[in-house]
Amino acid sequence: MVPIEQGAFFQRLRDYPLKPIIQEITSDKVGNYSDDTSNASNLALNLLIAVKVNNRDAAKKYVQILSKRRPTKESHWTYDNYLLFSVVTAIAKFGLETAWVSEVINLSLSGSFGEDKKIKETFKNILAGNLNAKNDFHQISMLYQSISGDEQFQSMQINSVFSAHWMKLFPYYEDDFLNLSSLRAIEIAVEKKSLLNAQQQYDLDVFLPTFNRRADLLANIISWLIVISLMAISYGLVKLNAIEKDFPAVVKMIFLLIGLSGVGILGIIGWKKGIARFIRKIFNSFFRFKRIDM
Repeated sequence: MVPIEQGAFFQRLRDYPLKPIIQEITSDKVGNYSDDTSNASNLALNLLIAVKVNNRDAAKKYVQILSKRRPTKESHWTYDNYLLFSVVTAIAKFGLETAWVSEVINLSLSGSFGEDKKIKETFKNILAGNLNAKNDFHQISMLYQSISGDEQFQSMQINSVFSAHWMKLFPYYEDDFLNLSSLRAIEIAVEKKSLLNAQQQYDLDVFLPTFNRRADLLANIISWLIVISLMAISYGLVKLNAIEKDFPAVVKMIFLLIGLSGVGILGIIGWKKGIARFIRKIFNSFFRFKRIDM
């Protein structure tokens, strides 16, 4: 169930003209291109769609339309993180010319601080192909990778984003785009942490069950060998007691102690399960194998 705060957040965004862009960012489904290219938000939408359907020509066309706009400090669109993200995503995905969008980001950076400044710096790193920069908002680069298919997810970044937001009260930030990126990044983190690669799948399905069975078998065999050896030693002592004339007192003393302890052939056999469990614990410790009861 979506928390009330997040539900209100999404409803507020959907009431804005940004609704189609939000849909493209948060859904795997692909929307329809907008014919009205005079609106910057529509161009951002078209760029996201072009990326998702892997249409380089369309992305190049819409970037060219946008790049005819001269950025100024008074231009509202130069500070629109949804627009900048869409442009950066298309340019980074298809390797298009970066000069215009770099100029826009630098202009926007000159008047930015705090969260917004860090967002713009993350955009610059995505353009540079640095998707795991140390001080970035990794949720934004994770969002880019998810939409563009340029996945270079690293466990450290996934774990960092997940742990930083999972139990944190929403909204996480003042910036709506950053909140949206964070929510989507949490979903991505859950998906990636629950999906196994080929090696992990093999370990889970083949190696671990095989190791578990063979470790039990080996512990069982070794425990029987130990029990049989103890029985043989016990039998040898009985024979020695019968034929030895020089120091029967020593042997008699050993048998006296064994007798007092209640140990006999049946007693030794009774040790078998305990010995097997002890050997298996040694195997588990040596190979760092841990059973987790669910």
